[in-house]
Amino acid sequence: MAPSVSPAVMSEASSEEEEVASTSCAVSRNPMVADARSLLAHVVSKRSVQYNAFKESWTEQEFWFVYCAGTDPLRKEEVVTCLVAEGMRYLISRSRDHERLAGLYLIYTVFCTQPLNPKALIRVTADDWTALIELQEVIREKKYAEAGYILHYLRKERAFTLTYTSQQSVDSFTRTTS
Repeated sequence: MAPSVSPAVMSEASSEEEEVASTSCAVSRNPMVADARSLLAHVVSKRSVQYNAFKESWTEQEFWFVYCAGTDPLRKEEVVTCLVAEGMRYLISRSRDHERLAGLYLIYTVFCTQPLNPKALIRVTADDWTALIELQEVIREKKYAEAGYILHYLRKERAFTLTYTSQQSVDSFTRTTS
């Protein structure tokens, strides 16, 4: 039986979620944000630092269908940008290793599987880059070999582009000026 929650609490929680979802992506893509968060929550619930746990969740939730949103290249780029933003949010804002690595694994998987040519780069601010370097140190200290390889691969492929503001800030600015 599900625990009871008062309507006021549910309303407050849903408005918070909508606010976060609307600031994560330029266009109203709350279902996509919800799906990304569901995937990440599923991965985190496994409490694993292994990429295989992420891959299993990706497959179980049939997440590869995320690119079937349409044939328009701009729409596909929005999907990639939104998913990467959610991955970065987990990577930066979480404190437990398995949570941060779930974000890294989402970013990696989206970067590798995106249907764009050339590939959309991962926008990172200076603060994001600092968080990535800190994560790299944790990966080395704790000998998370898969995560180390993945971060090395992303750097080798020049997947990151240093920006003044995150995509989230650009999207917010775009909404307010249009």
